[in-house]
Amino acid sequence: MHPMHPMRPHHARLAGLGALCWLLCSPAAIAMQIHDLDPGQVALAATPFGDNELGDAVGIAAVAGFDDPQAVLFTQAGGTSLLPLLPGDEAGTAFDISEGGLAVGESIDVTLSQPGFWTVTPHAVIWQGGLPTSVESMIPGGSGYELRQAVAINEAGQVVVQGRDPADPGLHVFLFEDGGLTPLGHLSPSLTSSEAYDMNERGQVVGNSYSLDGFRVAFLWEDGVMSSLHDPAQIPGTVSSAHAVNAAGVVVGEADFTPDFGQFTTATVWDHGSVTNLGSLELNAQSLAMDINDHGSVVGFSQTSFGDRAFIREGSDPMQDLNDRLAPGSGWTLLSAQCITNDGRIFGEGVVAGDNRPYVLVPECAGGFAVFASASVGSDDFVPGLWGQGCPVAGEDVSIAITNGVGGEPGLLLFGGGTGVVPFKPGLDLAILPLLPLSLLLGLDGTGPGAGTWQLTTTWPAGVPSGQLTLQTILADPGTPSGFSVTNALSVDIP
Repeated sequence: MHPMHPMRPHHARLAGLGALCWLLCSPAAIAMQIHDLDPGQVALAATPFGDNELGDAVGIAAVAGFDDPQAVLFTQAGGTSLLPLLPGDEAGTAFDISEGGLAVGESIDVTLSQPGFWTVTPHAVIWQGGLPTSVESMIPGGSGYELRQAVAINEAGQVVVQGRDPADPGLHVFLFEDGGLTPLGHLSPSLTSSEAYDMNERGQVVGNSYSLDGFRVAFLWEDGVMSSLHDPAQIPGTVSSAHAVNAAGVVVGEADFTPDFGQFTTATVWDHGSVTNLGSLELNAQSLAMDINDHGSVVGFSQTSFGDRAFIREGSDPMQDLNDRLAPGSGWTLLSAQCITNDGRIFGEGVVAGDNRPYVLVPECAGGFAVFASASVGSDDFVPGLWGQGCPVAGEDVSIAITNGVGGEPGLLLFGGGTGVVPFKPGLDLAILPLLPLSLLLGLDGTGPGAGTWQLTTTWPAGVPSGQLTLQTILADPGTPSGFSVTNALSVDIP
């Protein structure tokens, strides 16, 4: 940690020149440190599928002594543990985990029905305190469906569940909340099956619906309405699928941009009506975007002539092979990037010493961003967040993002030189004293509670002295008693 001291006013003005430098500077890509996500080698092989902002991840693992794959939890401290299954079940997968430690997934009964044939029956589960509970058992009177997978969870405790109607062979998607189950439906009566992959804090759900002829169509579900993301004017092919959505409602996945029936899909971004084909790492190769964070950084994997390779796409830059971010001689080959946090950590699967291993990539920075101090609860119980990504080093890109405020309302980004605390309003504390004579008035995009977002991407200017800079935002929030809410605070360690 570098010495803590306030940024002097003339240095603060230099920091404000970042937007100008953004237009003039050519930032270098941030190198990444790689760590085995399972350093104790609990798993023979594993793939992480979901993460939280605390640095925990969940997924699936092959484990010695088990015939079937097991659900697994990876913690930031480096510990790996198997998530127990429902009594009588043999296999499992965990798909997502909240900051509160609730994990969701499936617990699977694998039964030998006749020689050489196995019957597989998955059950949607929620792990709390490391113990599994079937979603079915949490619904008074039962659901009437075969609930098979719980695929996503947010901090409000909403869970996206998939299941089947015994009278209908198609797959259905539901929102489970407070013991109730809400069917999300299909895009049209002719679309017989739907599946979901992700949900954000606003309860927006993304996935795809299947038609009778087998084509997948990407959807976004919000406030009881499922809408197609497959705009034929922008996606001339027949298939698409949405895999992740961030706080701003920006969606990523895959789509076919070729006007034929080849179903040749490439990584895709949907941004409120605009569709962007991210292409692939090589020509004539397919790719898939798996996740997007609140800074707009996208990760996934692409086919190459050497096999699948993990990629990252930042800002409007072309996608880049994540293997190019590793130090020479690391010994790793990164096959896929599954998820990315708001501080830039990336989880995925790679090969090292001939073994398939789960990994976490951490930005290799002399300084960096760290969250501290709690945010207040805003309108409709949404908790606004302030996030930082990148390296605060001259010439490097950094991004500041605000999430889950009230869309359309103003805010004030404050700068401080420490972590001193002072009350702002009853129940609202500022935790970045001493305050510096620098602030930024901003307006949140979106409409209504929880939908307010804001982002600034810039290049860190030269001349900023080393030390600690702290940030926090006051947001107008008409639905709270004081009329305001505050985000968490953010520490910037400047080398």
